[in-house]
Amino acid sequence: MIRVKLLGAVEVTDGKGSVTAVRGSRLAALLAALALEAGEMVPVSRLVDAVWGEEIPVSPENSLHTLVKRLRAITGRDAVDWVGSGYVLAVEPEAVDAIRFVRLLDAGRRALAEGRPDDAVAVLDRMLELWDGPALCDVAPTDALRAAAEAIVEQRLTAIELHADACLELGRAAEVVRGLAAETAAHPFRESLAARLVTALGAAGRASDALRAFRRIERMLRTERGVEPSAILRRAVAQLDPPSHPLPLARPTQAPPQRLTSFVGHGAELCEVAALLGRHRLVTLVGPGGIGKTRLATELVLAQGEQWTDGYGFAELSAVAPDHSSASARKAVAAAVFAAVAPGVNLEEPGGDWTDVLVRALGRKRMLLILDNCEHVITAVADLAVSLLSRLPLLRILATSRRLLAVDCEQLYPLRALPVPAPETSIEGAATSAAVRLFLDRATATRPDFELSEDNCRAVTAIVRSLDGVPLALELAAAQLHGLSPQVLADRIDDRFSLLANGSRQAAARHRSLRAMVAWSWDLLPAAEAELARRLSVFAGGGTLEAVTEVCGADGDDRETVADRLAELVAVSLVEFDGHRYRMLDTIRAYAAEELARTGERARWERAHAAWFVDFCEVGARTLRGPAQREWMRRSAAEHGNYEAALAWSIRNREPEVAVRLFGVLAWYWLLRGRRTHMSAWRSQVLEVTGARIPPGGTGVFLMCRSGTMPGQLLVRAGSQGPLHVLDLEELPERLFAALPADTAEARPTPRGVRPHSGAPVDSDGAGADPAAEGECFVSGSTTPTGAKSSSWAISAVLATPVTRVGSRKKPSSRAAGRPPPTGIRGSTLRRHADAVRDAIVKTINRREVTR
Repeated sequence: MIRVKLLGAVEVTDGKGSVTAVRGSRLAALLAALALEAGEMVPVSRLVDAVWGEEIPVSPENSLHTLVKRLRAITGRDAVDWVGSGYVLAVEPEAVDAIRFVRLLDAGRRALAEGRPDDAVAVLDRMLELWDGPALCDVAPTDALRAAAEAIVEQRLTAIELHADACLELGRAAEVVRGLAAETAAHPFRESLAARLVTALGAAGRASDALRAFRRIERMLRTERGVEPSAILRRAVAQLDPPSHPLPLARPTQAPPQRLTSFVGHGAELCEVAALLGRHRLVTLVGPGGIGKTRLATELVLAQGEQWTDGYGFAELSAVAPDHSSASARKAVAAAVFAAVAPGVNLEEPGGDWTDVLVRALGRKRMLLILDNCEHVITAVADLAVSLLSRLPLLRILATSRRLLAVDCEQLYPLRALPVPAPETSIEGAATSAAVRLFLDRATATRPDFELSEDNCRAVTAIVRSLDGVPLALELAAAQLHGLSPQVLADRIDDRFSLLANGSRQAAARHRSLRAMVAWSWDLLPAAEAELARRLSVFAGGGTLEAVTEVCGADGDDRETVADRLAELVAVSLVEFDGHRYRMLDTIRAYAAEELARTGERARWERAHAAWFVDFCEVGARTLRGPAQREWMRRSAAEHGNYEAALAWSIRNREPEVAVRLFGVLAWYWLLRGRRTHMSAWRSQVLEVTGARIPPGGTGVFLMCRSGTMPGQLLVRAGSQGPLHVLDLEELPERLFAALPADTAEARPTPRGVRPHSGAPVDSDGAGADPAAEGECFVSGSTTPTGAKSSSWAISAVLATPVTRVGSRKKPSSRAAGRPPPTGIRGSTLRRHADAVRDAIVKTINRREVTR
């Protein structure tokens, strides 16, 4: 009777003990396919699949028959027989080592289950002795045999684990440590095997080595697979011998927190944080004050508390005084945490480290530790968290802070403000906003009959938008409705720090007023970052790194220095960064503006802001008329708040030159956006600043403001005392172009006539203020792309050339005589031929007045 070896090199041993190696992967594959089902008929189709896989020969039956003949030469003719529609290896199953391997595994598993660990060890030792290398290593790599080899490898690993369990029951843990360590290194992601290693090390009295092995495996799982250790591995660590002298702590937990108000908004965030805690051992909720970090942590315990079998500990750290001594700060934080996790245990101050006390208390506990308000003792909290997590593998930590802990194992979760509605949203749209719903919920606590209506929708929307959707600010504002109407509250919201100053008496001091909420974070800033934060308050709607560097770094700070300080402000949640722009919440910006005014530097930095954005805006206005228009429209939309802040500053501080420059270039943007009414409102304010005096270089814009003309129009006067007329560039008659030199290659607009100026006279405040007194022609707008309307495209400019001579005239070209008039005219042409243009316009006006 022959015997077949498949574990290692494929071999055949005859009845006399002679061993023959099976040469050739196809021949070894045929023998393996028959031997794995020894004594059973294997159909030809399955044999072909096992031997050739997808590389089937032209005549698979003939090729298989040839292999069978070669195999019979090794095993003997009678060993491989044709039965029915296939072949059979006529040997007992025990003659195949792979089959014997599986049967011994089943016998060892039964012995261990029946409480016979000695027998299990003996059987499994015999089984593992059969292993002589990778199974089926010489066969053709077809899918069928590859799957069979993987199954045999899995059976071997199972045997190793069962053998370790049996040895542990017999107290022979030290005997299996070396083998388990080697197998764990070979199969690093098999957590059931790693769990046996941790258990064996602990049972052998090597608890520290067991913890190191666990941490190594945990780190590998996180970095390479992105997962946390499974339950079987965590149980193995939990079953290690506890530290000596454990504290009498039955269940280190607190009573569930009480929900005093309803939870509105941040529902999706609650689910996301819970999922993060399932994958990471340290999660930090980061956000500005009043954003709802503590409330979210509380709701998490109420909704997901059953996931932590040993409960939770809620350590409120705001009462811990910040201390510049790191050692004393760590001690104070650890003591506060111990008081939270062991509220009923009275313990004298330990002579050693409080961290050791916590480890003794929490060593075997699978619990959640919440560290609330960490920002003022951030270094001590970070050190404690890392120490606890490295020594307590079943612990999870949720930290809330206005800045990140900045440790390797930390998973950040930035918490944002509640979404706010659009400025002109309908009552239905406002009712769906989380910020409005929270405001209404808290408002009904003060006024039970309060509800959102058409009358108060605009005011409520303005309130929640002014407060950026910050939950604490909304609650403080809603509390004011007991004595103020929504409209009055909205009108006074700019004075937010005085208005929102009486919060709940049950709240912590930092949450009783809006000022205290911001001051808690502000007081923790280093001097350099506080200085930058004050200067940043001059920005309306935020700014890019380039803008912040140029405006706020006026003392010589380079781009890298400003960027580093901005990053620190982002880290402490005083500034938001979306990848392109830095922005302060309006409440934080208002506080920073107060601080800037208190230092007496407000005028300096507002002037620097206005000067930079005037230049930036003028560059953008020129670009708006070129191929980069789309990009500059986007940039102008992002910077519009800064544009208007600079314009408001120039009006407030009586700076007519800045006001006229800004208004002139902003007119382009407003017209392209269709905001004519908005532009008219600013025009009246600019006129109030300029009065009758024309700022240097601002004649065109000044005349546009005073006359009511729009960019893209001509303001003309016939003679020194004649009436002032407004002439659209699109309405120039053909006479104007007939007056131009014949070689002028300029486009022509379609003539539509002229209309008299109906606005206030330009020289109403004195003739000296009117540069048109000598019959000059002024152009408000000078460039119109082909096919576009000048009222939508022209930029404010001026043509003020006195008539000195009439240039030579040539005969009109054929273009002027016969071609249809296109649209558009260039201001440069008007300047070069101002005298001819003037005469043509005057003649047209006179003719129109006569006919009128």
